[in-house]
Amino acid sequence: MKIKKVLRQRDINVLFEIINNREYYKENSEHGLVILLNGAWGSGKTTFLNDLEKEISSRDDYELFSHYDSYSYDFFENAYLPFFADIEEKIGLKKMFGKFIKSTSKNTFNGIVCTSYSITNSIFKKKFNMDLNDIKDNLLGIQNEEYLKSFKDFKYCKETIMKKMRKYCDNKTQVIIIDELDRCKPSFAMETLEIIKHFFDIKNCVFIIAVDKIQLQESAKTIYGQGMNSEKYFSKYFDYQYNLLPLNFNEIVDTSGIEDLEQIVNRSTTIFNYLGVSSRDSKKIFGEFIGKYRYFNNEEKKWSGNQSLFIIFLLTLKYVDLLFYYEIIGGNYLRYKKKITDEINPLSNNYNRLLEINIGDKRDFNYVCSKLNYETLQLQYLDVNKINGIWYLNNIETNKEISAAKEMSNYIPFIKDKMTYKETIEFIIN
Repeated sequence: MKIKKVLRQRDINVLFEIINNREYYKENSEHGLVILLNGAWGSGKTTFLNDLEKEISSRDDYELFSHYDSYSYDFFENAYLPFFADIEEKIGLKKMFGKFIKSTSKNTFNGIVCTSYSITNSIFKKKFNMDLNDIKDNLLGIQNEEYLKSFKDFKYCKETIMKKMRKYCDNKTQVIIIDELDRCKPSFAMETLEIIKHFFDIKNCVFIIAVDKIQLQESAKTIYGQGMNSEKYFSKYFDYQYNLLPLNFNEIVDTSGIEDLEQIVNRSTTIFNYLGVSSRDSKKIFGEFIGKYRYFNNEEKKWSGNQSLFIIFLLTLKYVDLLFYYEIIGGNYLRYKKKITDEINPLSNNYNRLLEINIGDKRDFNYVCSKLNYETLQLQYLDVNKINGIWYLNNIETNKEISAAKEMSNYIPFIKDKMTYKETIEFIIN
């Protein structure tokens, strides 16, 4: 299931327009540019970034410096280590790398001194009944010396890294893509942003950070408190926010040749809304429907709009309420319907509204499902096209059974000869 390139190409073109005119859009960066690519879960950020990466590679004046999947390294306590290790080969830190990481480690020397003091004092008390308060100042002096050395190492490494990056950015605009930052633990995410702010404000250095902004703001609140102004806090990190809107489920696949497409899309939207189907899952469900439609259809057996809608309805239930789906194809719909009706809650109301959606011929989902009792589901599929109006079905003796089978053929597509309606549904949906 591939996204239509033409739709996302518009977003890519706009993004490059912003980068090309970055002097106008810079707000917090003095030299570089940091773009927040904001998209909710399921909006297709990662897929979009992969397409963007290909576009960058095709341009002579741009180069992809790094595509950093931050969540892959979230288990590190120190965000500096994985970030700079990822680009170490390009900027060539080599022997300096160890010194740099050591200088950025949190409370490294404080931990060493405190641990040493605690252990040593314990030994002295046990062996010599002597307290070490009188030499504590000496230990703290060692600690201060270590801090000073660490700071000097850090300053030297930072200046070296920025110098190397400036050389890289002299010839081409360097683009660094960071993905999945909103999925990282809060401390790791915040530290990564600090790295970008303090190390990479360099001319022709562009960051594109793909996140769900709301999730990132919530992460910050776990560190700084729920009362923080997260909007204002993050404004210092980003120069420009570009909102990546999710594609509609029908935009993501080729829908050419689908009969009654407008009706199918409109009713499918209503189904997804009532059942609270996410953007990502709606694309998955509709994509599966399109695949089944193309596989099972032929020139003689085109699915009608009614049949397509009923299949989408069942496919959706398979994803969001498997029990309901099983009850329908087990002939127990009316029992399950009573359970829904007896429950007073918003979800039950949505189900009732869903079942009242017109599926065609002035029939709704409730009507069709209620006709799928055990006896009807066991009937052999009635191929109305083949018999040309002569209603005959093996093992059917009454006009009532014939009528039921005939009506079901309006909503359940034909697949194979000598299959029951239940077998047909299971063959398509499963």
